[in-house]
Amino acid sequence: MAIAIRMRHLVDALVSTNHFEVTIHTCSDTKSYPNVRIKRNIFPAPNNTSSNVFRLLNEIILGIEVFVKILFIRSDLNFFTSPPFFVSYLGILASRLRRKPYILDVRDYYPEVFFVSNLVKRTGVFGRLLQKMESGMYKHSQLVSLATQGLLDHAIDGNPGDNYVLFRNGYDSKLFQPQDEKNDIFTLIFHGNLGKFQAVDLIVKLAQRCYKEKHNIQFKVIGWGSNDEILKTDNTPNLEYLGRVQHRNIGEIIAKAHIGLSLRSEDFISRTAFPVKVYEYIGARLPIIITPKSEAGEFVEKTKIGFQFDTDDFDSLYLKIIELYENRTLLEELTNNCDLLKNEFSRELLSKKFVDSLIKKTQL
Repeated sequence: MAIAIRMRHLVDALVSTNHFEVTIHTCSDTKSYPNVRIKRNIFPAPNNTSSNVFRLLNEIILGIEVFVKILFIRSDLNFFTSPPFFVSYLGILASRLRRKPYILDVRDYYPEVFFVSNLVKRTGVFGRLLQKMESGMYKHSQLVSLATQGLLDHAIDGNPGDNYVLFRNGYDSKLFQPQDEKNDIFTLIFHGNLGKFQAVDLIVKLAQRCYKEKHNIQFKVIGWGSNDEILKTDNTPNLEYLGRVQHRNIGEIIAKAHIGLSLRSEDFISRTAFPVKVYEYIGARLPIIITPKSEAGEFVEKTKIGFQFDTDDFDSLYLKIIELYENRTLLEELTNNCDLLKNEFSRELLSKKFVDSLIKKTQL
């Protein structure tokens, strides 16, 4: 089992049922769990700041390690999470060779990301091979959990079946909590991976416009990645780039802000995305602004906790920020609506629901 952040709560839910003895195979510095065995992988996980070639090489090497482990470890049921896509595929291949059932947890559009990024041609030989690999992973899985409705629809559309379940990311209710004490200056916050699908330049442009128009509005950005250079070199006075922050400290910084930002580029991946940060803003009771119009954007508008815009609709986005800055009654209404939702999306509750589905599906 590879450890993504939300997997910590899943492990707790699995152990609490007394149906499972859990062993975690991970690249992370994971603390011990009661009644859980932790096995560190030799090779590191792919780093999103590395080049595409190096990341692919890194992932394949780690995948070979996982493949060998699965061939020789004793297990009744294996659990893989993708990405990393190739690591999961090689682990699944070993499971099938051992004739061991497995569960696949999907958190992003792979191999679709390769096609959208123009790294691989969808209709080329390698592109068709990747699609066959994806189809096989879904087809032979005892259960496929998917993090968004878009991912679920995408999977079913290409690989019909009844072995799918929606397992949303949610947020850690111990880390992301509301806070009455806010920053003195009206603050918009962005946090998360600063990779190629994030509209980092849009954050800078918004901060510059607010500063030019003399609005007392502060922008803060937490995160790092391949698209963070513009933040490192920018000197806009009302834009503060905090870089990488310990995960346990992010919740407190977010909770002191007034609005949460999830600004992504205009593409298929972003339009069908539901970023984890959206759930975390809900946990901290922050109204949310999202680009582009997407599954997440539709959700925040439907639940009246925020607004969505096309990524290139700068003027509308900017004017909405000013409206929220000036209209604190509207801001408070959105905040109160977040409060009504936050218990529904805690990872603790979502993990428990998933494990109940797992037990029912596998008849354990």
